[in-house]
Amino acid sequence: MPQQFDLLKASAITEIQEDLEGVVSFYRDQAELAAKAAGAPLVSALIDPVPANNTIVILQTSAGGQVWEVVGGVWVIVGWITKPEFPNLAAMAASSGLTNGQEVTANGERFEYKVNGERDAEGELVTADNALVVDAVGMTVGQLVSKRTDYNSFNEMKNDVRSLPDGTSLTVNGLSNYTVNSEGMLPLAGGLTVDVEYGNAGFSTKAFGIFGGNTDITELLQIAVTASRNQGGVERVLRVNSGIYKTADSIILGIGQYIIFDPGVKINHVPPTQVDIETKPLFVASGQSEVYLFGNGAKLVGTKTGAVAEGLGSGIYLYGVKNFGVYDFNISNFATDGVQITGDNTGAGPCENGVISNVSADSCRRNGFSLICYRSVTLINPRGTNSGGAPVGPWAGIDVEPNFDCFAQGLTIINPYTSGNAGYGLLIVPGALAGASVASNEFYVTVLGGRSVSDGATAGTNYAALQFANGGAMTNRVFGQVSVRDYTVVLPKSRGVSWHNWDADKSPRVVLDNVQVLDPDGTRVAATNNERTGFVIDCNAAMATSNMGNIHMKNCGATDRRGGSSRMIWGCILDAGSGKSLKNILIENFVSDGQLAAAKYDVNTAFTTTAGSGENVVVRCDDERSVDLSGSQVIGGFGGMIINVPSGSPAFTLPAAAKCKGLSFIIQNADGVSAVTVTTQTADKIRGYDVAGVDSIVLDDGGYLHATSAGGNMWRIKQVAGGR
Repeated sequence: MPQQFDLLKASAITEIQEDLEGVVSFYRDQAELAAKAAGAPLVSALIDPVPANNTIVILQTSAGGQVWEVVGGVWVIVGWITKPEFPNLAAMAASSGLTNGQEVTANGERFEYKVNGERDAEGELVTADNALVVDAVGMTVGQLVSKRTDYNSFNEMKNDVRSLPDGTSLTVNGLSNYTVNSEGMLPLAGGLTVDVEYGNAGFSTKAFGIFGGNTDITELLQIAVTASRNQGGVERVLRVNSGIYKTADSIILGIGQYIIFDPGVKINHVPPTQVDIETKPLFVASGQSEVYLFGNGAKLVGTKTGAVAEGLGSGIYLYGVKNFGVYDFNISNFATDGVQITGDNTGAGPCENGVISNVSADSCRRNGFSLICYRSVTLINPRGTNSGGAPVGPWAGIDVEPNFDCFAQGLTIINPYTSGNAGYGLLIVPGALAGASVASNEFYVTVLGGRSVSDGATAGTNYAALQFANGGAMTNRVFGQVSVRDYTVVLPKSRGVSWHNWDADKSPRVVLDNVQVLDPDGTRVAATNNERTGFVIDCNAAMATSNMGNIHMKNCGATDRRGGSSRMIWGCILDAGSGKSLKNILIENFVSDGQLAAAKYDVNTAFTTTAGSGENVVVRCDDERSVDLSGSQVIGGFGGMIINVPSGSPAFTLPAAAKCKGLSFIIQNADGVSAVTVTTQTADKIRGYDVAGVDSIVLDDGGYLHATSAGGNMWRIKQVAGGR
């Protein structure tokens, strides 16, 4: 180290000596010239005929006083006794008699004559191609170099070929101040490297030479972004000025990054190759903290044409970022996601303590928003629309789907809006956390308000607008809860809300409060009854899980508003296939309106009469929703409703008690209606006041029966009147 210091010191001393020698040489030459001209006559024109050799005169010109001497019988200019002042650059360039280092003026601007001219970093003579450096054609050698340090435009500074010493202050009028620093932040095309002054309003992209157009600004924007990170605990801000820009590579965000976009910013992200389109996001932060982007409506437009695979090609990609905010952006057309929030459990960790507010993501190939690895993240007014085109999907407006090595704790989504997605509007998938070696077995999501319009798909099954799903059978339990409140699904392409492989024993609890579905089968082409239903809980043969449930719905409903052209079959259906069951499901105050099925179920408890079964499935309504039935039939689909008998003496058959443990059936006769028979399935008994139990009860005038399955072969009477 001492040796290196000595070398640096010797180099600095050499440079200082060279500068001093130049200054001393200039003033020595001027002193000699002054001595030679002492006592010489002032003339307005050179004497003709030429006088004797060594005759000296001072010629008065419009540019100043010139010293001339007769040498070899001819007049020769030997110098200027005053500082030359020329009306323009051409006159200055044509001048002669200048001394190395001499200062001249052209059109009010100061220049310095250098015999050796301006040299580039390699020591080569630079080409004099602008007004800052002018070839001294009148001297046959050398250049006239401006001493000006204020520029009319950024381009003039950018192309400055002068070699200015470190510490020189520069100014671009109306833009910013700069300081020459050979190790500074911003290299310029002419050869200078400068630091940009941090002004009262922070850095601006224009100060870094970033202007609108079709020129790739990636390199300059990255320089500006890097320079604007907080330094020494002092906050810095970068302001992206209004304009339309183009990038070809990712912009890397760092610790303490605050970027404010002026209104009217649009960035077209155009990576050059297919692989780049698939793998290069526009803005990236990985393992950083204190990252905040304020868009003010900025448009980030990606490139998806030519993409095949899906990967990292997103508008904003955050990996393991702590304390972040993304506000007011319109993102579109990216090869993967509009916004991707992810991380891991070993390195950077999850994204944590973040807010994404008023961000829209439109026409991206995989999802509008992918929430993969997070802790304490809030989305406010997210808009995910028109996703589709990726090879696998899921093509969701918002996809909450952790990987096995991720955390999914504390996600709040406030007032989301999704529309026109080729897959789901809102997709919830916790299943990867059920594996043997996972980062965490907790999963928490809260959705408050929001709206889905024309989401889902008609191809295949289980493409609901609001979907709760697992990819297959779950190995271990995932603890937690998904809560959705005050959410509306409008015109879903097929079913409105659905569950897929939602294991009753291993999936997080789902609580829906005031979730409404309007006009299911919005496309009018769905083929099956389930695809034309508002809410579908169907543990069918295609499910990997043997039981489905852990669901609580309250104050939910489904309505078809289309009158004579209605398409909704049922508001809600609960069903299970052979060897499958529904378990731990509570539905309270569900209301259906406008359904086409002849049997006007609010909730069709179909599992009571099909090949599957149910346990602890409860359907109830506080305002005593009723349906009128006068014909004899199996009443399994009317679990939880009041069956009102207005006339006749029908015979009703309860479903098998073993198939619907916990489910209740209520029958009441109108005044004057008698001899209504309620019969059990073979071997089942109704027990209450009779210890032995009976296999049927007859309800007389005004009779009432409330019976609940106790499982096995038993029905329990909760209330009875007028029965025998």
